[in-house]
Amino acid sequence: MSSAALARRHRWERRIEAALDPGRFIEDGATFEFVDGLEIVEAEIAELIETEPKMAASLYESFLAGCDEKGNEMGGSGHDFARLIGSLLCGWTAARRAAGAAHDQTATQLLAWID
Repeated sequence: MSSAALARRHRWERRIEAALDPGRFIEDGATFEFVDGLEIVEAEIAELIETEPKMAASLYESFLAGCDEKGNEMGGSGHDFARLIGSLLCGWTAARRAAGAAHDQTATQLLAWID
């Protein structure tokens, strides 16, 4: 990965981390607004699928990992957050498909996450 691509990736990872706001508990009444902010970042990552699918897939993986951690800091039912995670998984599979990843490897990775 070139130094410019690496710098871009780091900027994206900082953006994802800032949106997830680690350590801050999200009260039930604030979940919708919180997820709304995450969806903005997700939409911007989705735009990368067409031009930089490998980068997009990697960013989706980072985003999903962060969401896994953030799940412990969520109040209420989390329906909006669960919907976001479903959307992130769909974006991740689309990015991997666009990057030419083998379908069986994508499925294997997804099943490993589920376990």
